[in-house]
Amino acid sequence: MRRINSTCPGEVRQMAISLAVTYGAFMVVFYELYPIYVSAISVFIAVASGFMGHELMHRYVARSLGYIACYRMWTLGLVMLALTAVVRIPMGMAGAVQIGYRTRSDQPSRRASALISAAGPLSNIAFALTFFSLYEYVWHSPITYIPYAVNAWFGLMNMIPIPPLDGFKVIHEREYGLWTVAMISAILLSIPYLESII
Repeated sequence: MRRINSTCPGEVRQMAISLAVTYGAFMVVFYELYPIYVSAISVFIAVASGFMGHELMHRYVARSLGYIACYRMWTLGLVMLALTAVVRIPMGMAGAVQIGYRTRSDQPSRRASALISAAGPLSNIAFALTFFSLYEYVWHSPITYIPYAVNAWFGLMNMIPIPPLDGFKVIHEREYGLWTVAMISAILLSIPYLESII
Protein backbone atom coordinates (compact mmCIF):
# COMPACT_ATOMS: atom_id res chain seq x y z
CA MET A 1 0.00 0.00 0.00
CA ARG A 2 1.39 3.40 -0.93
CA ARG A 3 2.12 5.93 1.78
CA ILE A 4 -0.16 8.98 1.82
CA ASN A 5 1.60 12.18 2.76
CA SER A 6 -0.48 14.89 4.37
CA THR A 7 0.12 17.90 6.51
CA CYS A 8 -1.93 18.43 9.65
CA PRO A 9 -2.47 22.18 10.16
CA GLY A 10 -2.35 23.19 13.80
CA GLU A 11 -1.48 19.71 15.00
CA VAL A 12 1.57 20.71 17.07
CA ARG A 13 -0.37 23.54 18.75
CA GLN A 14 -3.27 21.22 19.56
CA MET A 15 -0.90 18.61 20.97
CA ALA A 16 0.80 21.25 23.12
CA ILE A 17 -2.52 22.50 24.53
CA SER A 18 -3.71 18.95 25.21
CA LEU A 19 -0.45 18.06 26.91
CA ALA A 20 -0.53 21.22 29.06
CA VAL A 21 -4.12 20.69 30.24
CA THR A 22 -3.56 16.98 30.91
CA TYR A 23 -0.37 17.80 32.81
CA GLY A 24 -2.18 20.38 34.92
CA ALA A 25 -5.02 17.97 35.70
CA PHE A 26 -2.65 15.26 36.93
CA MET A 27 -0.53 17.74 38.86
CA VAL A 28 -3.62 18.56 40.92
CA VAL A 29 -3.77 14.88 41.90
CA PHE A 30 -0.10 14.40 42.77
CA TYR A 31 1.33 17.76 43.85
CA GLU A 32 0.67 17.30 47.59
CA LEU A 33 1.92 13.72 47.76
CA TYR A 34 5.58 14.50 47.12
CA PRO A 35 7.89 17.52 47.06
CA ILE A 36 6.71 19.80 44.26
CA TYR A 37 9.76 19.27 42.04
CA VAL A 38 9.38 15.48 42.33
CA SER A 39 5.69 15.68 41.42
CA ALA A 40 6.41 18.07 38.54
CA ILE A 41 9.01 15.77 36.97
CA SER A 42 7.08 12.56 37.65
CA VAL A 43 3.81 13.84 36.25
CA PHE A 44 5.45 15.31 33.15
CA ILE A 45 7.12 11.97 32.33
CA ALA A 46 3.86 10.14 33.05
CA VAL A 47 1.72 12.40 30.85
CA ALA A 48 4.29 12.66 28.04
CA SER A 49 4.60 8.87 27.83
CA GLY A 50 1.08 7.87 28.86
CA PHE A 51 -0.96 10.37 26.88
CA MET A 52 1.25 11.72 24.08
CA GLY A 53 3.05 8.41 23.62
CA HIS A 54 -0.32 6.70 23.25
CA GLU A 55 -1.63 9.13 20.63
CA LEU A 56 1.63 9.36 18.70
CA MET A 57 1.76 5.57 18.44
CA HIS A 58 -1.73 5.50 16.90
CA ARG A 59 -0.51 8.15 14.47
CA TYR A 60 2.76 6.37 13.67
CA VAL A 61 1.14 3.01 12.94
CA ALA A 62 -1.60 4.58 10.81
CA ARG A 63 0.93 6.52 8.76
CA SER A 64 3.19 3.47 8.47
CA LEU A 65 0.26 1.62 6.92
CA GLY A 66 -0.22 4.45 4.42
CA TYR A 67 -3.13 6.41 5.90
CA ILE A 68 -3.53 10.07 6.73
CA ALA A 69 -3.43 10.47 10.51
CA CYS A 70 -3.65 13.73 12.44
CA TYR A 71 -4.05 14.49 16.13
CA ARG A 72 -7.06 16.64 16.97
CA MET A 73 -7.80 17.97 20.45
CA TRP A 74 -11.30 17.80 21.87
CA THR A 75 -12.27 21.01 23.67
CA LEU A 76 -15.10 19.43 25.70
CA GLY A 77 -12.75 16.67 26.80
CA LEU A 78 -10.20 19.22 27.97
CA VAL A 79 -12.89 21.05 29.95
CA MET A 80 -13.95 17.75 31.55
CA LEU A 81 -10.33 17.02 32.48
CA ALA A 82 -9.94 20.41 34.12
CA LEU A 83 -13.24 20.20 36.03
CA THR A 84 -12.80 16.63 37.27
CA ALA A 85 -9.24 17.39 38.38
CA VAL A 86 -10.78 19.58 41.10
CA VAL A 87 -12.06 16.40 42.79
CA ARG A 88 -8.74 14.68 42.03
CA ILE A 89 -10.17 12.15 39.59
CA PRO A 90 -9.22 13.56 36.18
CA MET A 91 -11.54 12.10 33.57
CA GLY A 92 -11.87 13.22 30.00
CA MET A 93 -10.40 12.69 26.58
CA ALA A 94 -8.04 15.50 25.59
CA GLY A 95 -8.13 14.48 21.95
CA ALA A 96 -7.56 11.65 19.53
CA VAL A 97 -5.83 10.73 16.29
CA GLN A 98 -8.20 10.90 13.36
CA ILE A 99 -7.62 8.65 10.36
CA GLY A 100 -8.33 9.93 6.86
CA TYR A 101 -8.82 8.14 3.55
CA ARG A 102 -8.76 9.45 -0.01
CA THR A 103 -11.38 7.04 -1.35
CA ARG A 104 -13.61 4.30 0.04
CA SER A 105 -11.11 1.71 -1.21
CA ASP A 106 -8.44 3.34 0.97
CA GLN A 107 -10.25 2.37 4.16
CA PRO A 108 -8.11 -0.01 6.21
CA SER A 109 -8.67 -3.74 6.43
CA ARG A 110 -9.96 -5.19 9.68
CA ARG A 111 -6.40 -6.18 10.58
CA ALA A 112 -4.99 -2.71 9.85
CA SER A 113 -7.77 -0.98 11.77
CA ALA A 114 -7.23 -3.26 14.77
CA LEU A 115 -3.47 -2.66 14.71
CA ILE A 116 -3.98 1.11 14.63
CA SER A 117 -6.43 0.91 17.53
CA ALA A 118 -4.25 -1.41 19.63
CA ALA A 119 -1.07 0.61 19.06
CA GLY A 120 -1.90 3.22 21.71
CA PRO A 121 -2.66 0.83 24.60
CA LEU A 122 0.29 -1.38 23.61
CA SER A 123 2.58 1.64 23.94
CA ASN A 124 1.15 2.21 27.45
CA ILE A 125 1.82 -1.42 28.30
CA ALA A 126 5.41 -1.14 27.05
CA PHE A 127 5.98 2.07 29.03
CA ALA A 128 4.38 0.56 32.14
CA LEU A 129 6.66 -2.47 31.94
CA THR A 130 9.71 -0.25 31.44
CA PHE A 131 8.94 2.07 34.35
CA PHE A 132 7.91 -0.77 36.65
CA SER A 133 11.22 -2.55 35.94
CA LEU A 134 13.10 0.67 36.66
CA TYR A 135 11.13 1.16 39.88
CA GLU A 136 11.69 -2.40 41.11
CA TYR A 137 15.28 -2.95 40.09
CA VAL A 138 16.97 0.41 39.48
CA TRP A 139 15.43 3.42 41.20
CA HIS A 140 12.71 3.13 43.86
CA SER A 141 11.30 6.60 43.33
CA PRO A 142 8.04 8.42 42.49
CA ILE A 143 9.80 9.51 39.29
CA THR A 144 9.64 5.90 38.09
CA TYR A 145 6.50 4.81 39.97
CA ILE A 146 4.06 7.53 38.83
CA PRO A 147 4.82 7.01 35.11
CA TYR A 148 4.38 3.25 35.69
CA ALA A 149 1.03 3.73 37.43
CA VAL A 150 -0.36 6.18 34.87
CA ASN A 151 0.69 4.05 31.90
CA ALA A 152 -0.63 0.85 33.51
CA TRP A 153 -3.98 2.55 34.18
CA PHE A 154 -4.22 4.06 30.68
CA GLY A 155 -3.36 0.72 29.07
CA LEU A 156 -5.90 -1.20 31.13
CA MET A 157 -8.74 1.31 30.74
CA ASN A 158 -8.23 1.73 26.99
CA MET A 159 -8.45 -2.03 26.37
CA ILE A 160 -11.90 -2.32 27.96
CA PRO A 161 -14.21 -3.34 25.07
CA ILE A 162 -16.75 -0.53 25.32
CA PRO A 163 -17.07 2.36 22.84
CA PRO A 164 -15.29 4.65 22.15
CA LEU A 165 -12.29 2.93 23.77
CA ASP A 166 -9.57 1.21 21.73
CA GLY A 167 -10.44 -2.22 23.12
CA PHE A 168 -13.90 -1.98 21.59
CA LYS A 169 -12.43 -1.11 18.19
CA VAL A 170 -10.09 -4.12 18.31
CA ILE A 171 -12.97 -6.45 19.28
CA HIS A 172 -15.19 -4.87 16.62
CA GLU A 173 -12.63 -5.82 13.98
CA ARG A 174 -12.71 -9.41 15.32
CA GLU A 175 -9.05 -9.46 16.28
CA TYR A 176 -9.78 -11.43 19.43
CA GLY A 177 -6.26 -12.81 19.81
CA LEU A 178 -4.69 -9.35 19.71
CA TRP A 179 -7.24 -8.04 22.23
CA THR A 180 -6.73 -11.00 24.58
CA VAL A 181 -2.93 -10.66 24.63
CA ALA A 182 -3.12 -6.89 25.18
CA MET A 183 -5.82 -7.14 27.87
CA ILE A 184 -4.06 -9.89 29.84
CA SER A 185 -0.79 -7.94 29.67
CA ALA A 186 -2.53 -4.78 30.87
CA ILE A 187 -4.21 -6.60 33.76
CA LEU A 188 -1.00 -8.27 34.93
CA LEU A 189 0.95 -5.00 34.77
CA SER A 190 -1.79 -3.16 36.65
CA ILE A 191 -1.93 -5.56 39.60
CA PRO A 192 0.84 -3.88 41.69
CA TYR A 193 -0.78 -0.48 41.16
CA LEU A 194 -4.31 -1.70 41.91
CA GLU A 195 -3.10 -3.47 45.06
CA SER A 196 -1.58 -0.22 46.28
CA ILE A 197 -4.86 1.71 46.04
CA ILE A 198 -7.30 -0.94 47.27
